[in-house]
Amino acid sequence: MRNPFRNAEMRRYFDQYVEMYRDGKMRNADGTPSHGGSTRSMFWRGYRGIPHHMGLALTGHGTIGYAAFRAGHEINKAESKKLRSENLCVFCGEDTAFGSGRFVNRIPADTYHELDDGTEEYRDGYACAECMASECGRCDEEIPLDEDYSVDNGHTRLHWDCLTDQEKAICDRDVYDWERLTDKEKEADSNSD
Repeated sequence: MRNPFRNAEMRRYFDQYVEMYRDGKMRNADGTPSHGGSTRSMFWRGYRGIPHHMGLALTGHGTIGYAAFRAGHEINKAESKKLRSENLCVFCGEDTAFGSGRFVNRIPADTYHELDDGTEEYRDGYACAECMASECGRCDEEIPLDEDYSVDNGHTRLHWDCLTDQEKAICDRDVYDWERLTDKEKEADSNSD
């Protein structure tokens, strides 16, 4: 988290309030916010996004109260960003959080994502169903997640409509078992590409 102050004393106050928050000293024993002082109140105003000048004398930009306010504000911003980034698709960056329309079909995923400057960033979180679609091995159109079929032990993904009648019959079996196929069925399956 970036300390917004240039003044050494203000920087120290800001860092002090960030440390107090991280150490749990900004909360009461029951977990509720501690308002045991005007600077603590300013911290929680910043955390909640309440304007710092609303009715308090500690509003000057060079005061301890303002440093506390900014610490609360920056902590909230960092926590909100972290929460949002934990629910973004690691591939496309779309939100996969509850209520986004992508929550139900998201799957855990990680990847190294290339940034605009050519460096890579490790991303760990979720992938949306759209990014997990695969390409059909015959028609080159995208197959939605969990709607693909394979008749060659998983090497080629196909749409149902792209399967031959024999391949559809194989896929309709309860369990696809390569070992149970006759030699003629195996040969036909191998030559279907």
